[in-house]
Amino acid sequence: MKRMLGIPAVLVLGQFAASAFTLDTANKVAYTDGSQADVAAALASASVTAGWTVSLPAGNFAWSSGLTVNKAVHLQGAGAGRVIGRSTSSVAVGTGSKTFVTQAGLPVSVGQTLRVERTGTAVSGGNPTGTRTFMVGTVTSYSGTSLTLNVTSTGGSGTHPLWIISTMADTTLTHNVGGVLIRLTENAAGNVRLSGIRFVTGSGTDDYVYIGRTSGAKPVFIHDCYFESTRNFDCIQITSNQGLVWNCSFVAFPFSMAQLALHAKDCPTDSWTQLSTMGAADTTGTSNFYVEDCDFHAWLNATDWDDNSRSVMRRNLFNNAGFGTHGADTSNYGVRHYEVYDNTFVFNGFSDGNTFNLNWFFYLRGGTGLIASNVIPDIRSTDYGDKLEINMTVMNLQRSGGPNGCWSGGYPAPRQVGMGRVTGAAGFDSITYKGDSEPLYIWGNTGTHRAGTTDYGGSDCSSPASSSTFIVSGRDYFNNGTPKPGWSPFPYPHPLRPGTETPSTPPSILSSPANAVVNAGQPVTFSVSAGGALPLAYQWQKNGANLAGAIAPSLAFASVTTADAGNFRCVVTNAYGAATSAVATLTVNVPVPVAPSITSQPQSLTRTVGQSASFSVTATGDAPLTHQWQKNGVNIGGATSATYSILSVTSADAGSFRCIVTNAVGAVTSAVATLTVEAAAAASVRYVDFTAGNDNNPGTMASPWKRCPGMVGWAGSATLLPGDTVYFDRADTWDLGANSSGPGLDLKAGVKYVGDEWDPQNVGPRRAALRALARHETGVVRFWEDHATHVTWIKGFEINANSQRANLVDINHSYWRAGINKGLKRIEDCVAHSNTGNGSEGDYKYGIIISDNSPDASGWVANVEIINTTVFNTPRDGIVLYPGSGGMISNIVVRGCEVYGTGTDPSYSEGHGLVAKGNVKNAVFEYCYSHDVNSSAVFINGPETGTGPGPSGMVIRYNILQTADDNGVIRFYGPGNKSADIYGNLVLSNRLNGGLSFAGNSGTHNVRVFNNTFYNAFVNLGSPSSTGTLEFRNNLIHDASIAPLTDGNSRITARGNNVYFRVSGSTLVSSGGTSYTASTLANYENTASSSNPMFKNVANLPTGWVGTFGADLRPNSDGLSLQSGSPVLNLGAVLGAPFNGSINSLIRPASGAWTPGAYQFSGGGTPPGPATGLSVIISD
Repeated sequence: MKRMLGIPAVLVLGQFAASAFTLDTANKVAYTDGSQADVAAALASASVTAGWTVSLPAGNFAWSSGLTVNKAVHLQGAGAGRVIGRSTSSVAVGTGSKTFVTQAGLPVSVGQTLRVERTGTAVSGGNPTGTRTFMVGTVTSYSGTSLTLNVTSTGGSGTHPLWIISTMADTTLTHNVGGVLIRLTENAAGNVRLSGIRFVTGSGTDDYVYIGRTSGAKPVFIHDCYFESTRNFDCIQITSNQGLVWNCSFVAFPFSMAQLALHAKDCPTDSWTQLSTMGAADTTGTSNFYVEDCDFHAWLNATDWDDNSRSVMRRNLFNNAGFGTHGADTSNYGVRHYEVYDNTFVFNGFSDGNTFNLNWFFYLRGGTGLIASNVIPDIRSTDYGDKLEINMTVMNLQRSGGPNGCWSGGYPAPRQVGMGRVTGAAGFDSITYKGDSEPLYIWGNTGTHRAGTTDYGGSDCSSPASSSTFIVSGRDYFNNGTPKPGWSPFPYPHPLRPGTETPSTPPSILSSPANAVVNAGQPVTFSVSAGGALPLAYQWQKNGANLAGAIAPSLAFASVTTADAGNFRCVVTNAYGAATSAVATLTVNVPVPVAPSITSQPQSLTRTVGQSASFSVTATGDAPLTHQWQKNGVNIGGATSATYSILSVTSADAGSFRCIVTNAVGAVTSAVATLTVEAAAAASVRYVDFTAGNDNNPGTMASPWKRCPGMVGWAGSATLLPGDTVYFDRADTWDLGANSSGPGLDLKAGVKYVGDEWDPQNVGPRRAALRALARHETGVVRFWEDHATHVTWIKGFEINANSQRANLVDINHSYWRAGINKGLKRIEDCVAHSNTGNGSEGDYKYGIIISDNSPDASGWVANVEIINTTVFNTPRDGIVLYPGSGGMISNIVVRGCEVYGTGTDPSYSEGHGLVAKGNVKNAVFEYCYSHDVNSSAVFINGPETGTGPGPSGMVIRYNILQTADDNGVIRFYGPGNKSADIYGNLVLSNRLNGGLSFAGNSGTHNVRVFNNTFYNAFVNLGSPSSTGTLEFRNNLIHDASIAPLTDGNSRITARGNNVYFRVSGSTLVSSGGTSYTASTLANYENTASSSNPMFKNVANLPTGWVGTFGADLRPNSDGLSLQSGSPVLNLGAVLGAPFNGSINSLIRPASGAWTPGAYQFSGGGTPPGPATGLSVIISD
């Protein structure tokens, strides 16, 4: 006989013989005979009051009447047994010796009686079938993972591969009630508690246990019970958002959608108007329903967290079992939030029909929450294929039932996944309901698992929307490793569990804050951990004085100053006393100023009249660094970047050039670089006409070639020399035949190829077309040689790969072709499109790629201009600067280009627009339109091999950028040090991962983000491991419903004069776990604004450019410029000459305030009207 809690065994034995309950007043125990009538009588006794135990003896009891427990008592059986292990050994049912391979360390001993059982009896839908199958026997041996039983009794027959192993029950209660078996009603006098009973199904028709809520009462506890489910009702139905279940087993027979272990319904509706109580926000442990240390076996859905419920499930085992939530579809309200962490999910797949048809581990139909640090394997089997482990849906898009049937009101659907607290009354949702965005966060889980959306698939509604448009990664949920900002778990085990609670216990400090030494401008956080009776209150002090508002377990500084230095401690209090942490000293160092130092000097150049020339300097030192170029010792007006370029030199440009680099500490002057300008040599002009030409002609206008040297199919003997110009008949198309190992057109060093000027057939404006008819491994067009004084130049062509496998344009310094060096190479006014590749074969093809495959130091690719060129329909990325391992690329200008339609290769999941990867130095992306690409519009990536530098000296300015992909619009990624200036850009809508992301970035970053406009493209920096400087100033971030700035790891080191505006919702900035609203924004950035910027016309977003480069170039729509009455005009800070341009070509004032965002206005008045002129971007 099992001993009762706290009661001598001899007393228990003496009481069990009684035919009616007896009272032990000394120990506050009522001993019953186990019948429903006797238990009910004991509960009704006036002597049994709060704090008593009502005891059921060992034995099997069948109840045909229900029981209501409305006193704060403990209903306790003699022991329920527990599932202690599982086995996938294929064992035949029978008596005698049976051996199972199971887990090591099970709590079993020789001679102990165990029950081994096959869950999941016959149901429809192809799941395992058969009668109730079990074996009972005693342990004869257990070593390592091998368990042997001497089986003495069995049920069912056959050989089965999947078993659960459990200890035997002492008290078993069979449910024969035509309603609920046991009702537990919360009580204000104390906790109602249930334990030690195994529940089995008889003829009962309703739930085993029903938990009813009572306002102001204490939570119900259920522990150490065993629930068998063989009929379509709930093991435990829950109507309260407080309570605790632990150490229970839930086993399903059969495997069915209609059965639930835990079902939460009709919880308090004020859940939706209250702030989240997730994690440590539940300061008392009574604001959520907790389930911990339980196991669930063979449940299609073990749980259905529904109307207004708030739950925490942790450290549980889901053995071929799933977790489910309900939305406001067939239900009135749907789940509020859920925390699922530190659980283990198990799936066993077979190929012989023995697999449970488990459709998911998570079936999420509403609410918000987190899924973290679980073991989640792949649900994959020969029987049923591959399933989606984390499955999200908006069921009422396709279903007519419930208050929101056939929802057509647009995003968000009522209380869908990613929706948290509501702003109105907590009534049934109408079609006008909108909720505050509160994304689901998924992170830190191990195993092979996927998260995504599916549709209900019903036919109730006409033309229903898809769940994938309502539940979007980066907006409604995050599955990119980003923890939920500010979340930390509630203490485990739950402090209210008997044996773990600390009644009348004063606080004690478990861990004190640590000393910190940081530089000014860096973030720092102090934390304290304390135990004691809940609730605990926290008060941080500095130098012995309380800090106003510092009442959380952590104290965070986003950017420290020397005034923040001091001694910090935390005083923790509760109703029984106080405890004070050790003192942590914050030391704030002011870094030793570092003057500028030149690390890369400008190089002397020799150029021919008409060529371009470019000088560059690289320097280190405290930011910001300013540059001033001089010619012959005299400042050059406007030459204030790290690179100084002359587009077309004349003899007057010859001279000596140097750069003065300055910061607040000092200045340094570079070495002198000489520009020598030579007269242009006499050059030949050649003509190519496919219709009327012949390769043996002299190549004159009157007698043109059919092709030209370097082109596939050329049959002539003439050559091209540096300085030559070749004009193509712009009416013609050149079909480029097979040359699998070479290009279609191999450009000759120093030659200019023109395809849009010569018009002998009078067809009007048009480009000559180069069309591939076969694979060209090294490009349809390639630059593999250049010239020191003559530009190698292709202008005005359509380059059509015609669905062949080839890069469209390939610029490379290759070890097998050592001709390319640092001469200028130019692509201008071309349209390049429609190539293919095959990533599954490692055959990656790009639009225009600049690379350096040289394995030695013989040179690198430098001085390339890609101007006014359109690239579209490419298998991978559009315009790519990619030197490869060990190579280098420098001095690249990509200007006025349009890129779209990338990533068409189905074997490759991405396709960025503009890319710089690896050791790329001093590259500029400017006045480009990168949009509708299959990944990021601009992608800055580290080296291929994980070592070496990333892009440095990058300038990304005055671009229009947009993508709907979850990589974000501008993305920094991968290892290697990276540096960039990002300013004056229009960053358009991205609801997945926002306008700027550092997720996955490592190494060191030094980035300045100034005067950009982010429209519905929130900035979400992710949780990068990279460190360094990130300045964020004068930016304008406008978002409809998501916090404009999320900086989880506090990577922004300097900020000011930014505009953070959100149409709906309160959080404007989330940094380092702290959220800032309009009322607290000054605590994060005291020069910030939360005002509506008042755009002119957001329905008219730009799609390109008008005007003239260098004069009045601007976006072709001024919809994102500001109205004359905008409250944020002139609120920006002056950032210096390098950044004084704007996307609408107006110069920002040398003194006085600038306007945040990409546009600048003079005097704060009405912005000038649209410019007129030719478009820079020319698209077919």
